[in-house]
Amino acid sequence: MVLKQKLATEFDLFEANDTNIMLFTNLGGEEFKFGNHSENFDLLYEIGSSSKMFASLSIFLLQEKGLLNINDSIGDYLDKEYSNQLVVNGIDYSKVTIKSVLNHTSGLGDHLNSGDDEKVLSYVNAHKKPFSFEEIMYMGRENTTEKFTKPYSEQAYSNIGYILIGKIIEFISKISYKDFIRENIFKPLNMNDSLFISDNSSNKNILCGTYKGLPSKISPSLAQAAGEIISSLEDMKKFLVGVFSGKLVSQETLNIIFKSVINKSTNENSRCFGYGFYIDNGFIGHAGQTFGFLSKAFYHIESKNFIIIVQNDAMVSEEFKKIIEILEEKK
Repeated sequence: MVLKQKLATEFDLFEANDTNIMLFTNLGGEEFKFGNHSENFDLLYEIGSSSKMFASLSIFLLQEKGLLNINDSIGDYLDKEYSNQLVVNGIDYSKVTIKSVLNHTSGLGDHLNSGDDEKVLSYVNAHKKPFSFEEIMYMGRENTTEKFTKPYSEQAYSNIGYILIGKIIEFISKISYKDFIRENIFKPLNMNDSLFISDNSSNKNILCGTYKGLPSKISPSLAQAAGEIISSLEDMKKFLVGVFSGKLVSQETLNIIFKSVINKSTNENSRCFGYGFYIDNGFIGHAGQTFGFLSKAFYHIESKNFIIIVQNDAMVSEEFKKIIEILEEKK
């Protein structure tokens, strides 16, 4: 109750603006939601890189069916239009393992996290057509921040890697990545409100994303399996509870994922990316950022506590930071 009252007080203090912040949690012993704008908590938002949890689980669903092994090379399950473009600086990245892509140790570069959001947005907004994989690879090679590196030498975040994960899922399943997620994750967990950016839905509950107060959205061709899902607070709760109660994959698979996120670093502030998930103060999940949204979705295995928070502005606001600080204190 103390946490709920503290958060309620904080939300009341927020200055009136167009940014919509929503929180759903059961920390403190009871479920509650807060929002700084309306009582409509059915609003939908881009979950960004939290989509990587869905992509990773899809790979493990295929592994449980004996259709792949995460130790296999990604090139074994990619059409030539993708694998032929994976030679960079003399390194053939089609030979890296699936698991190295899942935990960002493949050496693949990134096409979005350049450290210069303004430049990326300007380039993307000037591009009127969907991005091809060739163009995505060009953006990755030109990125001077998240560069292509020697495979298995370090952990370096790669959205390109997760786009390839989506292509692997399509190659094996013979259906689109979106249909695979719908049939194998959305439907079993009754995530009836969840969809994809490229669905171009006219659903009026979909929040408009912003960047520095101006309308902003990401091209689905840039996100794909790395970050294209749109969801709601309730659906993300269904996802977290469903995954960690064993409704999607076996306990053996969950143990593999748990083991992958254990941070053995001596630096308490460092983040260890596992297979589509990472640990944040004992909670497992993933955060997300698109050109118009920030979000977090995390679950604590022992206590069964969950934290889901979203803001429809890609820039971290003082209000968003304050809520995170309060939640961190409670953790």
